[in-house]
Amino acid sequence: MAPVVGLYGIGGTYNYGCEAIVRGTAHILRAVLPDVRIIYVSPMPEYDRQMLFDLDLTIMPRTQHPKLSRPRLAAAVFRRTGIPRRYQPYYEDIHWIDLCDMVFSIGGDMYTLSMAYHLAHLAEIVRRKKKKFVIWGGSIGPLPTGDRQVLLRHFRSVDLITSREPETTRFLADHHIVDNVIEVADPAFAVSSGRLGDRYQKGRLLIGVNLSPLVQADIAKGDTKGTLRGQADFIVQLVERYKAEVILVPHVVSDDCVQDDDLRHLQAVFNLLPEVIATAVTVADTTGGYRAAKKILGGCDLVIASRMHCAINAASEGVPVLFVAYSQKAYGMCEYLYGNREWVIASECLLSGKGIGAVASMIDNLGIITKLLKQRMEAIRSDVFPARDRLLQLR
Repeated sequence: MAPVVGLYGIGGTYNYGCEAIVRGTAHILRAVLPDVRIIYVSPMPEYDRQMLFDLDLTIMPRTQHPKLSRPRLAAAVFRRTGIPRRYQPYYEDIHWIDLCDMVFSIGGDMYTLSMAYHLAHLAEIVRRKKKKFVIWGGSIGPLPTGDRQVLLRHFRSVDLITSREPETTRFLADHHIVDNVIEVADPAFAVSSGRLGDRYQKGRLLIGVNLSPLVQADIAKGDTKGTLRGQADFIVQLVERYKAEVILVPHVVSDDCVQDDDLRHLQAVFNLLPEVIATAVTVADTTGGYRAAKKILGGCDLVIASRMHCAINAASEGVPVLFVAYSQKAYGMCEYLYGNREWVIASECLLSGKGIGAVASMIDNLGIITKLLKQRMEAIRSDVFPARDRLLQLR
């Protein structure tokens, strides 16, 4: 009988990185398990059906039980009486688990957020139903506020963890979690156009820039206008110093989740640019999703990215990326991609000379980095499959 894998965790494909995770995971699963059936559990199923129309997926709605529903009320009573979490009702409708042989927890940040505790609860329910539970292609650590031992027990008990970068692998090893861990490429690396760009030095320097509201939140410290102005000044320096064209590339676009919307944030930065600079800057239209953004990023000489999957999207096309880190995961991914942490800056560096200094260093070495990255990408594309034997064992 064909195995059935459920994909659960992400908030929707309005975040193009989440779209890439689903696409890449489907590609990998079908290469390893050709007869696999895939169920993607989505909080916005109608939108995601449009974004993923070309994939053979069953998309099921992810819905929470109402606060005064029987499962939520029962869970509250169970918590107070000390009944173990694995026997408590889950806060969402999870009947879809019964259709699956394996459940993949997908999403790059899930185990650095409070959602991690819900995932630990879900895993206990899945395992009680004699199903397999896999933490697939994310970053782990630092852990969110709460009872860390709950999560550490969760990591030790799951059937498989695929770590997408060495920072996560080291974090788990430091807590003696090794036997069920394998390091693989982020599934988004499996979503490639199949070509490696070769635009360098074929005209005016074209720099792609992705700045997100998460960067703003990381550096604002109450001064929203000042930090927006600082990001605009960073763009001004790119144009003036290098006579560059700059394209601002949103990688999360949402009218429903405006606090996470790159497009609004980048438009706000663009609106602060002097008119003479704005003529060299464009806000890209990426409404077609991950692959639409890929075409734009693939035409750049250099990309400066705060969104992890925007960086992956560009790198998978052979375009050098400077990571802008608002969390620890960027350092691990930079190390995975380049073998060192030379090409990552903390988000606050955008507001100081360190940011433009890092760009200067990368541009000075752009030809060498481009050549090395193309070689590295050839290896990374095979790195998406090391979990093959483990998955076959779980089948």
